[in-house]
Amino acid sequence: MAKGKIATDTEKVLAPEDQLESILKTTKEDHYNYEEAHDYKVGCSSLLLTSMLSGGLGPGAHRFVGLASGGKTSASLDFMHHFLNDRSRKRRGIFIKSEGRLSEEIRDRSGIKFVYNTSEWADGTCFVFESNIYEAVFKLKRDLITNNPTNTEYFFITDSVDSLIKRDDAKKAEDESITVGGGSLITSVFLKKVGLAMAKRGHVDIYISQIRDQIKINPYEISVPKQGKASGPRALEHQADVVIEFLPRFGGDLIHEGEKGSKVVGHFAKAKIIKSNNEKNMVEVKYPIRYGQKGGRSVWTSYELADLLQLWEIAYKPNGKGAWFELEPNFRTEMAASLNIEVPEKIQGVNGLRQFIEESEPVQKYLFDRFKDLTM
Repeated sequence: MAKGKIATDTEKVLAPEDQLESILKTTKEDHYNYEEAHDYKVGCSSLLLTSMLSGGLGPGAHRFVGLASGGKTSASLDFMHHFLNDRSRKRRGIFIKSEGRLSEEIRDRSGIKFVYNTSEWADGTCFVFESNIYEAVFKLKRDLITNNPTNTEYFFITDSVDSLIKRDDAKKAEDESITVGGGSLITSVFLKKVGLAMAKRGHVDIYISQIRDQIKINPYEISVPKQGKASGPRALEHQADVVIEFLPRFGGDLIHEGEKGSKVVGHFAKAKIIKSNNEKNMVEVKYPIRYGQKGGRSVWTSYELADLLQLWEIAYKPNGKGAWFELEPNFRTEMAASLNIEVPEKIQGVNGLRQFIEESEPVQKYLFDRFKDLTM
């Protein structure tokens, strides 16, 4: 109806909601409002990190940044391990190997079945795509999420963004210029195109990258506040749902077999949550890593659970003294009844507490699930 024209009885005036529905129908190729959202959270082996993320990572893009050997790849694979272990859903992994990592040792630690032949790629496994060419990497991702008749949920890991390069740049001679910050820039472009579809259709997409150091010539220069230290353009940080920075570790982060100076058996990984979907931002989480483990057991879950038992005073020393821990009677009775096992009244030392948890998978799962309910 033209401006200023009075509606007649024969003209139909659309209500706002009907008008909106008409617009949605005519532009259905440009939005995802008619698609059912895949909403879930996938956690990791660290109860503390999972808790700080309010249950873990949801569908969408996430960025893991940090120094070399900070734990980015291991943490990414741990999340994927838990994702693929849910056999109630059709799930597969894709690991984009754009640099030289993913050694046999890393694969063994992860507990993930990696395959290199498409004929072996099945639900619960991860295909390794060895390429650092941007166009090839993102064609693979785009085609899988936009042409998905089986409604499979995918978990992508790109390790690392910094190694991605455009095909034209790869062909240039060494003395020719290439795109500066190319990996992050072109990844940002990709997420603008399909990032919303990635999240709505239930796919997890982790981008691993280095950190950057800001070099100042003028020490009195006013700095613009920044969330993280990820290399490359900052647009990718804004497009990611979760950004985690893995911090360097020092001597005090080592875990010794006994007293300080004894054999080193692990270390504390340190992760700073730069951005998340809850209010727990800019907080640091320390979780224990145990050396020499395979099958997705590198995160020292029994160590973490033993600490939580003490923190919640479920395991305590009478009068705060002695070598023996007592378990809170009601909790002990409930656990014994739930698992149909005998739970000791007293346990000697922290190592004994950890051993009690480690020696029984049902006990470890029971405690993990109980603390998960308490902390989330």
